Amino acid sequence: MNIIVKIKHIYASFILPWHMPYRSSCELLHDTSQLAKKSADYYFGSFADGNYLLLRFYLYPLCQSKDLEAQKAQTKIPVMEEFYDIRLFYFPLLTQSAPDTYADIHRQRQEEGYSTHAFYELFLKCTLCAIYGFNEAAYQDRLFEDPRLLGKVMTNILPMQISDLQFFGSLITFDVCRSGGILKKIKGLMYQWKAIKKMKYWSNNCKANFYHRYILMKAEWCQNMGLNRYARHYYEVALNELKTSEIMMDVGLFYERVAQFYLRNGDRQKGQGYMQQAIEGYRAWGAKAKADQLIRKGAHQADEAR
Repeated sequence: MNIIVKIKHIYASFILPWHMPYRSSCELLHDTSQLAKKSADYYFGSFADGNYLLLRFYLYPLCQSKDLEAQKAQTKIPVMEEFYDIRLFYFPLLTQSAPDTYADIHRQRQEEGYSTHAFYELFLKCTLCAIYGFNEAAYQDRLFEDPRLLGKVMTNILPMQISDLQFFGSLITFDVCRSGGILKKIKGLMYQWKAIKKMKYWSNNCKANFYHRYILMKAEWCQNMGLNRYARHYYEVALNELKTSEIMMDVGLFYERVAQFYLRNGDRQKGQGYMQQAIEGYRAWGAKAKADQLIRKGAHQADEAR
């Protein structure tokens, strides 16, 4: 029984997500967790639960700190308790109170190193930087391209987190290069091109998980190259493909970036319409703090326009 649990866990966590929608992996991980608990293998049962939550990455129903505390108390496995400590620090930055600076997303850790926990924490940091726009600080800190990390990335974290590092790292460099000098732009374009090629390869294996991200990255590339007509086309295609992805964390971010493109190019009506959909997308995911931040920012811009 234990061998079956471990095989299913590895297959659902590290192999299936590259080829099938995340929903398939989540269903198998849920079944694996139940099977592990029946055989009293609470260690693998807890990891199956943890990977299930990572692949889904829904903030609901996990948006209350008291719920996370209760779940942590139930694990009774130190290696899993660290995952809950990470969530208890980072999730409220999306659900309760938005960070003001890059320093606000740094957690004091008792132990330094590049464990599975460190990769998970890096994944959340990159997510927050892309969502809240801490682009220059993350770029200078080399948050998503630490050479000590990249050699170990393929053997330590989930496919979603591997692709997230590429995706969010690209979004950060797109924004930095848009306003940076020529050397920064060249370096950024090289990183972005490699990331786009990787996302295209992954999307060929599983369109539902990666294709919408690949198209958005192409749109960002075109915008940075001054090809706004092509960028507009790819942004609209990305939004259309987003509807079939089932990745809730992407909805608000996609609509926000498309809205910023239209606002930047003078189409206020379309930009504001997409920004409202971004707010709704963040709220549906559970990121109330981010949605509230966009509402405040919109109200401030409206006051300045009067």
